[in-house]
Amino acid sequence: MCDLCRANPNTHSFEKITEQGGTHVFYTSFQHLLDYSHFPSVRNHIEISLAPVNGKPWAWIIDCKYLESKHLILIQFAIQMIKYLRREHTRFLQNIYILNGGLLVKIALKTLMPFVDRTFNQSIIMIEGGRLDILMRLEGLGWSLKESEPIMNRLLTEYK
Repeated sequence: MCDLCRANPNTHSFEKITEQGGTHVFYTSFQHLLDYSHFPSVRNHIEISLAPVNGKPWAWIIDCKYLESKHLILIQFAIQMIKYLRREHTRFLQNIYILNGGLLVKIALKTLMPFVDRTFNQSIIMIEGGRLDILMRLEGLGWSLKESEPIMNRLLTEYK
């Protein structure tokens, strides 16, 4: 955990939630997120969280249910994040699952396409719907019930 999150656990949102087929899976939610614009501190938090799985495959679930326009106007932040992920994590980042991104995230991704190569773009998996829809889609992508259970438990607390 980074120093900012020690002071306030809602500062960042990037935590290991489960493993799927040998891939460490991390989860982000915008529900209580406080720091979504200061790239160096977000990058630092991600690096600290990824340190225990260094050199191993990982995936990122970004839950956009509580995404607001204030999060989307930070295009420069998104560009920095994409460049950082491509530069530092292309080898081990397996997939980015975007839950309930809707039209706004689709438009944002199209805007960011010049900064995304084909391989990175193909690693992005959009999943829409409630918990059951998400569970069914993950199952269709090869997830077992045991692997998806921590995500479903998290969504149970997030999706009220």
